[in-house]
Amino acid sequence: MSGIFIAKLRRTAPFIVLFGLAFTRFCYFGFQYFPQLDDYIQYHNLATQIGSLADFGRLFVALDLPRHRPIAGALDITLWSWLFGLSPVILTALFSAALAGAALLFKAIFVRKMRAGYLMALILTLLPLNFEGTYWLSAASRVCIGLLFSALSLYGYVRFCETGRKKYFLLYLPLQLLCFGLYEQAAVLTLALTAIFFLLYVRETRRARAALLSIALIVIYGAYIILAPSVNKYAGQTAVVTPFEDGYFSYFLPILFGQLRSVFVSGTLLISAKGFVRGIRIIASAPNFFYLPIVCALSAAAARLTLHTGDNPHSHKEKNAAITLAVGLALAIAPTAPFFFQANVWFSMRGACMSLLGLGLIFDCIVSLALRRVRARRTITGILAGMIALLCCVASVSELYDYKRTAEYDRLLSGVVIAALSDMPDTAASAAFLNVPRTYLDDQNFYYHDHIHGVTESAWALSGAVAYYYNGGGKLPAATPLSPGVMAEPWQYNSFNLAGFDRLYLILEENGAPERAVPVTLRPDGLIAGTDGTIFARIWEDNRYWYLEVYPTHHG
Repeated sequence: MSGIFIAKLRRTAPFIVLFGLAFTRFCYFGFQYFPQLDDYIQYHNLATQIGSLADFGRLFVALDLPRHRPIAGALDITLWSWLFGLSPVILTALFSAALAGAALLFKAIFVRKMRAGYLMALILTLLPLNFEGTYWLSAASRVCIGLLFSALSLYGYVRFCETGRKKYFLLYLPLQLLCFGLYEQAAVLTLALTAIFFLLYVRETRRARAALLSIALIVIYGAYIILAPSVNKYAGQTAVVTPFEDGYFSYFLPILFGQLRSVFVSGTLLISAKGFVRGIRIIASAPNFFYLPIVCALSAAAARLTLHTGDNPHSHKEKNAAITLAVGLALAIAPTAPFFFQANVWFSMRGACMSLLGLGLIFDCIVSLALRRVRARRTITGILAGMIALLCCVASVSELYDYKRTAEYDRLLSGVVIAALSDMPDTAASAAFLNVPRTYLDDQNFYYHDHIHGVTESAWALSGAVAYYYNGGGKLPAATPLSPGVMAEPWQYNSFNLAGFDRLYLILEENGAPERAVPVTLRPDGLIAGTDGTIFARIWEDNRYWYLEVYPTHHG
């Protein structure tokens, strides 16, 4: 019996190690999750509106989910919301397990035809560039689950090619269809993987032609999207641009390539290098005496796994290396494809996560080629794997720290806003809160788009957090945050009107944290005054920009 147990333990050891690393890096501050932006709405507020199947149907249509990621949306307002209600950490662990499982499954599949090892799996799972896409639940529910579905679909296809067994065929097509309804990047990735392995297997077996059925799936899903009911909620986000339109090459592509460069080059360097330095400082200033020993042990286990992994039987064939590099490049590029046709140019940090599969494969192959004539190549590769795991987990501490600070500020601000809104009359529908800073993290690893942004920049985000923390206390007026400095930009000019709010408040801070909201009024001369006549701030318009200046000392 002990021999059977040891054998099973050895088979599951890679998953235990990789999952342990993926999940532990989210737990430096304990078993807790720090919600951001959409989390409050997607996994709490919306779920409170569902009391029956009919409610689910109405909400599903109202959110335009039939046409926009129907699988992801359905999971959000049902299963993920339920688990979030039990504990958000459950979702963190579940998505970490999905990520680790996908990485190991890809490794097991790739090794059949190319150079692939644990280095690839570690890059996909742990590189700090993926933190936004694997920690933030609103993104991880797409990225991690999308990677798992893609891996399972590919496994079904490859095993069907090898064995011809129908059960694998039935795994391949349904999981690929789920990818279509989950996330656009997952859809492109699963199609790219199927096409690649079709080319690798088509000369070996006629069963490889089953890949052509993916074309039928595209037609079926496309027909569904056309026929599905829609309220055009995401019309702006789903607008398409093509190379045949004016400005595509002169305007659109330069912006997109600039964003891709920022994420893959600047993001990788800053979050990894600066993140590692900040991670050491945080560990030194706020030590967690369990984290480092656990991470060191898991990193050593990752090194041992890599050390005792036998060579790919084809690893000395140059053709095999060329195939690996070509496949890696294709898989790095493929997940970015949707952004080349999305009219709203917005490549986010989470958009890079699925490309790490290809980049990890390239890195693994390059290391293998560089060490192919070195006798101690296994030892060196094992040490490298352990170092990568440890460095990534240390750098992740700084990212987690920034998520923690952001969530804490959001919680404090929500409390101040709730206290103010609770005193408003029932007839009031809206309130503006002035002096809410847009950016309050003074030493973030990487400032980019919505990477680690709180709820202070939009009415929908602040109102979502307020509803979450009010938690069943009733309906509150909508809350709109307005920041000092540039309060409203030209595109908001026509809709911006402070007089349109039922109540105005000014947020006062103490030691960088929101302390209270003071009722204020707007005077005709643009001065913002309290009820006792104290002048707190002034607003003015210049070239269609609205500005807010808050006085450091209040004037009577």
